[in-house]
This record gives sequence, C-alpha cells and structure tokens, in this order.
Amino acid sequence: MVLSLSILKKSFNDFLSARMILINLGPILLSLAFFGAIFYYNGGSIVGYCQTLLPQSLNDYSHSQGFFAGVFVWVFKALVYFLIFWIVILLSLVINIFASIFYTPLVVSYLHQKYYPHVVLEKFGSILFSIKYFLKSLAFMLLFLAVLTPLYFIPFIGVFGVFFSIIVHFLFFKNTMSWDIASMIFNYQSYQNLLKQHRLKHYRFSFFCYLFSLIPFFNFFATLLQTLMLVHYFFIFKEKEC
Repeated sequence: MVLSLSILKKSFNDFLSARMILINLGPILLSLAFFGAIFYYNGGSIVGYCQTLLPQSLNDYSHSQGFFAGVFVWVFKALVYFLIFWIVILLSLVINIFASIFYTPLVVSYLHQKYYPHVVLEKFGSILFSIKYFLKSLAFMLLFLAVLTPLYFIPFIGVFGVFFSIIVHFLFFKNTMSWDIASMIFNYQSYQNLLKQHRLKHYRFSFFCYLFSLIPFFNFFATLLQTLMLVHYFFIFKEKEC
C-alpha cells in the first residue's frame, strides 16, 4: 500500500505537468463531445425504448394515472439513467484506453528520461500490435457484457449484474493497459516472469489504478493518470532487474 501511494503521489505530479495536460486534452474533448451529444439528443428516446421492453402489464401501468404509477415511472427512469450512466463509464474507459495506445510511447519516454535514464528499455510490441490485442480483449469483454445484460432488468439480481460487469471491465483494463505499457519496457519473457512471480501484487495495484475509472466525471481524465501509475510501477520492477 505504501508503494501504491508513493506511485500515486509521483504520478499525480506528472499528471499536472504541462506536457501531460496537452497529451490528455485530445481524449478528454473527444469523450465529452461524444457522450454529451448522446445524452443531449437521445436521453428521452433511450428511456422510451427501454420502457417498450417491459412486460405489457407493466408498460400499461406506467402509462396509467395515479400516485403509484407516477412513482413507478420515476423509479424506472432513475434505473434507466443509472444504467446509461454506468454504460458511459464503461465506454469512456474503452475509448480512453484505445487513445492511450497512441500516447503511451510518449509517456514511457517522458518518465524514462525524467526518472529512470539508467534503465535499459526492451520492447516486444508496437502500436499495431497493441491495437490487435485491444480489439481481441474488447471482443471478449463485449461478449461477456452481452451475456450479463439481461440481469440488469431483474429486480435485486441486477445488482449482481453490475458487480460482475465491473469484474469483466477491470480485467479488460488490467490486461490491455499492462500489455500496452509493458511491451514498451520489457522483453516478452521478462514480462511473463513478472506476471508469474508478482501476480497478486499486480492484480492489487491494477485494481487500485482501476478505481479512478469509477469516479464520476474524473473518469474522463483518469486514463492518463492510470497510465503514469502503471508506467512507474513497471519501471520500478525493471529497475530491480538492472
């Protein structure tokens, strides 16, 4: 935990540097414009579409008059908007992780020059290589989320659907971010050895980084901070090899 907090402090200072702010600006504006347009133009339509998926009896009840019918409609809309909000968090991380593939080499180079010039970099990947891995991981994540989607609309059980989707989303985050960053620092065999020897530690630190994705609004900015944290984390292990 001490190491995690130390890396967070150092990464946050880097995150606020002029160079990192410029790098982060593009993905932030893209995400805000994309999701802002979806909410502004389609929020009501999405609620209406979800309402048509209700059983006919509940759909008729939602259009009836009365206090309880009004409460039902309010609760239903709240649940739909919560689901939309959760999907936005998931999709924003997907978009930001994809964008991070292109600026990760810049971040690795920046931190290497600033903190770890004595560390010899080894590479086993490329941007195209990382994009292929990203698309493969994304396909698996979407498949699992599609299986979990019906659970969201079952009372009480929907909570478990959200919980399992967090697990799936976290694994996507951990695998793609780690692969992209480690491929710029380690050779393939060294990276595999690190995963075997420090598997639990890597899961813990990756989840610590992932938590920033669950903070509303900050999740639009968080991916660069998470990248910085993971780059520091991998450099520390690489440093021990030297």
